[in-house]
Amino acid sequence: MSLPASYDDTFRRFDDAGGRWIATWNWAAFALGFFWYLYRGLWVKAIIYAVATLILAVATGGVAVPLTWIATGMVANYDLYLLKRKGTQLWDGGGVAPDAVPGVTSPTSAAPAPSNAATRLVALENARTQGVISEAEYAQKRLQLELDAEREKKLAALEDMRRAGILSQMEYEAKKRDIMFEGQVGTTTTGASAANI
Repeated sequence: MSLPASYDDTFRRFDDAGGRWIATWNWAAFALGFFWYLYRGLWVKAIIYAVATLILAVATGGVAVPLTWIATGMVANYDLYLLKRKGTQLWDGGGVAPDAVPGVTSPTSAAPAPSNAATRLVALENARTQGVISEAEYAQKRLQLELDAEREKKLAALEDMRRAGILSQMEYEAKKRDIMFEGQVGTTTTGASAANI
């Protein structure tokens, strides 16, 4: 089942965070909970969250059940990301991105991550081989990832030129802007306010 284009931007945010959870919101999952998870093929987590909600309802007399709705709205996009990008119904132990919650920072500095496009390409290949995405989805997403990888190489080379003093800051910014918008003429993007269903 293909996803609405609005998920591409959301998934890209997780990719940019190194595949870790960052705060996002999904109104459909908040409202439909268990049924949204089943519809999206997340049946393992649907059962886990349903059991957790039932236990919480019994333990608190139903008072804390709205907390499970809020939690579902906050983690649903990431749960779907894990299924589509990493091919897992459960959690992959990627952790929470240090900037997932405003004001929270990582206690230690992390080593630079490998190329985001290269990492996503490996995850995409895994999803295809596990049958999580169709061949058509794979081909479309692979093309975009190859373009992203090429863009990352150009940006890295541009950064090296800036550091070496070959480019002034103004030239660097202009060339960076040109690279960022390469190949986007005539395409439309879905705004962040688009509903994820």
